[in-house]
Amino acid sequence: MKKIMSVLLFLTIITTTFATVNAAKNKDFRLSTTRLTPRALSYIKEAYIDQNRINPREMLKGALKQIQKNAAEILVTFDTFDKFAVTVDNAVKKFAMGDLNNLNDLWDVLREVYTFIDIHYHGSIELNDIEYLAIDGMLSALDPHSNILSPKIFNEFKIGTRGKFGGIGIVIGSKEGGLTVISPIEETPAWRAGIKAGDKIVQIGDESAINMSLTEAVERLRGDVGTEVVITIDRSGRPAPFAITLKRAVIKIDSVQATTMSVNGKSVGYIKIKNFQEDTDKEFSKQLSRLKEAAGFSGLILDMRNNPGGLLNQAVAIADKFLEKGVIVSTIGAGNRFLEQETANAPDTEPRYPMVVLINEGSASASEIVAGTLQSYKRATVIGSQSFGKGSVQTVYDMHDGSALKLTIAEYLTAGKNSIQSVGVIPDIKLIPATVDKTKMDIVENEYESEKSLEGHLAQSAADSKKEPSFKLSYLQPYEEESEDEASRREYSKKLDLSHDPAAQIAAKMIATTPADPQSLLVELSKSNQIEIAKAMGKLGVDWSDCKPDGKPLLEVAFSLQKNGQEASLVLAGDEVELTLSAKNIGTGPFCRLIGISRSKNDAMKNKEFILGRLEPKSVKKWSVPFKVQKGIITQNLPVTIKFQEANGNNPSEFEAIIPVTGFPQPQFAFSFKLGTPLNVKVPKDPFPIGKIVPLIVEIKNIGKGAALNTITIIKNTEDNKGIFIDAGRINIGRLAPGETKTAAFKFHIEPVFSKTAFELELAIIDQDLVSVLSKKIEFNLQSGVASPPIEQWHEGPKITFNRLQFPVTTLQPGFALQGKVTDDKFVKDYFIFVDEDKAAYVPNPKQAQEQNISSTLSLKEGNNIISVVARDNDDMTTRYNFVIEKK
Repeated sequence: MKKIMSVLLFLTIITTTFATVNAAKNKDFRLSTTRLTPRALSYIKEAYIDQNRINPREMLKGALKQIQKNAAEILVTFDTFDKFAVTVDNAVKKFAMGDLNNLNDLWDVLREVYTFIDIHYHGSIELNDIEYLAIDGMLSALDPHSNILSPKIFNEFKIGTRGKFGGIGIVIGSKEGGLTVISPIEETPAWRAGIKAGDKIVQIGDESAINMSLTEAVERLRGDVGTEVVITIDRSGRPAPFAITLKRAVIKIDSVQATTMSVNGKSVGYIKIKNFQEDTDKEFSKQLSRLKEAAGFSGLILDMRNNPGGLLNQAVAIADKFLEKGVIVSTIGAGNRFLEQETANAPDTEPRYPMVVLINEGSASASEIVAGTLQSYKRATVIGSQSFGKGSVQTVYDMHDGSALKLTIAEYLTAGKNSIQSVGVIPDIKLIPATVDKTKMDIVENEYESEKSLEGHLAQSAADSKKEPSFKLSYLQPYEEESEDEASRREYSKKLDLSHDPAAQIAAKMIATTPADPQSLLVELSKSNQIEIAKAMGKLGVDWSDCKPDGKPLLEVAFSLQKNGQEASLVLAGDEVELTLSAKNIGTGPFCRLIGISRSKNDAMKNKEFILGRLEPKSVKKWSVPFKVQKGIITQNLPVTIKFQEANGNNPSEFEAIIPVTGFPQPQFAFSFKLGTPLNVKVPKDPFPIGKIVPLIVEIKNIGKGAALNTITIIKNTEDNKGIFIDAGRINIGRLAPGETKTAAFKFHIEPVFSKTAFELELAIIDQDLVSVLSKKIEFNLQSGVASPPIEQWHEGPKITFNRLQFPVTTLQPGFALQGKVTDDKFVKDYFIFVDEDKAAYVPNPKQAQEQNISSTLSLKEGNNIISVVARDNDDMTTRYNFVIEKK
């Protein structure tokens, strides 16, 4: 299934990755005279939660690492404990860190580096963006939730907490380079105008939407309430695109949804809180009042699964409705200093009817406060899976340039005493869904990312918290594949469908049974569920029955690979193969409900389950799992660990397997282009007549050693190109063999509103399977028709070759001496090398020679190291070569 990115038009994804930061450009900006960095440091000094975590040396390294990771021409190397060198283009300077006793010392050193960058840096990233990178790097050395929000991201952040905005009300995704409506939101201008799922937006206002990014589309579709926007829709079944004029309105995204569930003649209220925004408490009260009016109302399910949090005051208000007294949440700052406390108020407290709270690994922050507090006061039974574990508090400081500093200043304690930081809320009843399917087997909990898995997370405080669930309940969950489009439509639909939600149904049964004997109900459910799971297993030939521990079982394991039913010694990229685990019990007792689970850094082999069931002494069982290796995988020996679980605790030792994988040779693209005769113009005096479609003919050649498997080529507008309308901007040219050439014919025209003398189009050639890319901005002079780079010439990136490199590369040494060269038909600008995400080398070519030697010793960690060598030529065209070095 292709991954489709979807976005709601009121919100873009908030991210702290600043490869391209959308800050306002300021040509007069100088890093050395900035007020932003020292102001950020002053906030850290005054308010950060744990002053012992403030390590100026590590913060400096974090800042420098983030800068060099994103700015190609900058490299930082640490010579000794207190000395480092910074390379910027052809200039190199050494710096001394000194004692770095405090944040003032850090600013002194960083300001020196800033000054050096001011003088010598002439790359594509703006200097104020480099400062955002530096601050973000410093903050990353503190904890994963402290970061800097650029002006644009900060604005989106504020819109997200308000929960409403001026827009038209659609969820869109990017498919095949086009903006596609995933779903109109009910009761919005788009919904009332009849916009349908699957409609393609080809134009917004007077701008072509072909190859427009989701972020760009959001900016153009959102605006002041009452203003109009014209969108042009291409709908299947209609002969031609058609325009619709929409008046922007307040688009309110409901954070609360509610319905009733009927169980044994009783009415169970169900309320889902998606997140906590400004009106959550008000909407919750409204929905709760409506649910209680139902005949036979017997209790409430509060569903906060996948609720990431939000506004604390709204979460406190929800918890307060169900508590007469007691502390809801305490906030403690640096040195366990008490900062704030929210307590429950007796007036308007809800009657003490049965209540269940649903949580999962996606429940975080404010939702954990509600769940944990209601659990602590035994006001609700919490069921589901362990929550995310974000118990830290961030405050947002507005900065003078429109950006904001998000800083961790405190920790929440649920019920005023329990820390959830890094551990989350442990449910009273742990639900374990079991999907029994030969190809999609999933009966063991998968490993999820949680607060504890984030690098640099804060540790749990000494406060008490629940350690283990009181009951574990497995249940059969049929496999149902759902596309991302369907998930998005369901997420933003006002209609709730709980018919395929076993967790909600279990919660409803618990409420309908209370105040009888919920424990008996759980035992009964557990037995019946286990019978259902065992029956499903039996249909697959697996004995999943109970057995008592007897003797000492011992496991002997082997594995093999099969492709098309035949044994295989290695896997080729893109192969569909099976990994078979063969298990023999060489002990004296049986294994019961034995299962193996794969753990791997490769997604294709992660969380695969090998179902062995009951394994008597001297018996052998096999289980095969299918997997498809990604086409873009690099040649390597892929390690896979098989961990075992057994019903009686006789867990065998882990089994390590190595799967040899051979990747595809990498393609490399070159292109040539020319302008065609404007359509419907017999004698073209003007190469760009206003309103006439101009063909742009691009020849694409594969000059690499490997075939391009799934190639597309696109053209798109660059910034501030209003008035250049792309009529045909995306062409799929498919497979491109080495040495093969194919043609792509694009079309664009110039609108009368265009007033500049020149314009740029960005050309990109992409192999979607192998992630090989060539991109180049082409500038056209409107009057002369002259283009840069020149037309009807071949343009390509430099070539990278290595000396005596045999794949896969393995070594026993902690370092690897990489030798090779970069060549270009004009001259090589520079090359740089990454080992995983760490920049290992930057080497400029000041002599502007056509050939540059690669000579670098790379430091390696244990296991597989992904090496990326990137070279650029005089036109800033880039070639990347990736491979893996395994350190034994």
